[in-house]
Amino acid sequence: MQAFFQWVHRTRLMALSVISVFLLTATACSTASVSDDDNNTVSQFSGPASHSVNGFQLRSWAINLTQINVGRIARSATDLVIVDANGVTRSQIAQMKRRPDGGRRIVLGYLNVGEAETFRSYWRSSWNRSRPDWIGRPNRNWPGHYYVEFWSPEWRSIIASSTDNIVAKGFDGVFLD
Repeated sequence: MQAFFQWVHRTRLMALSVISVFLLTATACSTASVSDDDNNTVSQFSGPASHSVNGFQLRSWAINLTQINVGRIARSATDLVIVDANGVTRSQIAQMKRRPDGGRRIVLGYLNVGEAETFRSYWRSSWNRSRPDWIGRPNRNWPGHYYVEFWSPEWRSIIASSTDNIVAKGFDGVFLD
């Protein structure tokens, strides 16, 4: 566990980890699913009051993990958004960081730490024939997702590298799921 916290500190994600924990444990939030013209869904959440995290006012947040609509996110008044880091460019990330009122939005890249996913860049084609011991059974609810032994040194190395890549891409931090 100490190694994990050293890694978090090294990658400057402590404040954003606190935000992630805050979001996951927040109660009394209202939820709305908003669909755009292409029927893509963005789940939006807002609390009963504004919360300050490291001087940043957090009133609402959204998560969009499939078919990301950068324009819709950029036009929203949401204070924080979590998006899948795959297929999003540095310029699109910069666009999502600005709210319509000129204010700043936090944009986090999503990373699944509990499952390996066959469509991610870290997935090796040889794993389709013979998976490493630390990759377990498939998740029946999500095709192409496999449970992992998240404590495995090889998996931790993949997560550390993926985190570094997400932050280097221009995201404000990483949302660990």
